[in-house]
Amino acid sequence: MAWSHVMFAVASPGGSEPSAIDKAMHSASALNAELELFHCIFDVEVARPGRFATRDVEEGIHEFIEQRQRQLERAVEPLRGHGARIRSSVRWGETITMNSRMR
Repeated sequence: MAWSHVMFAVASPGGSEPSAIDKAMHSASALNAELELFHCIFDVEVARPGRFATRDVEEGIHEFIEQRQRQLERAVEPLRGHGARIRSSVRWGETITMNSRMR
């Protein structure tokens, strides 16, 4: 069985333990697989109807996801500079996702 993808969940898009990410990168590299750093978010305040006066809840959620995606990308970019096959993704529940393109 060949592995093509290794997913590593991070609790925070900007504050993940570097040694844990290094281990995940080495594991993916040893398997000749792509590494995906994955961050799952939920904030009841963002999801609360009526929180945003000029936009709906889905727009607020999308904005929150984009913000976290940018944070995670800042953490991933230096790793790509070392030749790692790596991507990032942030997910809110089951409906909205933002994935970075593999470079």
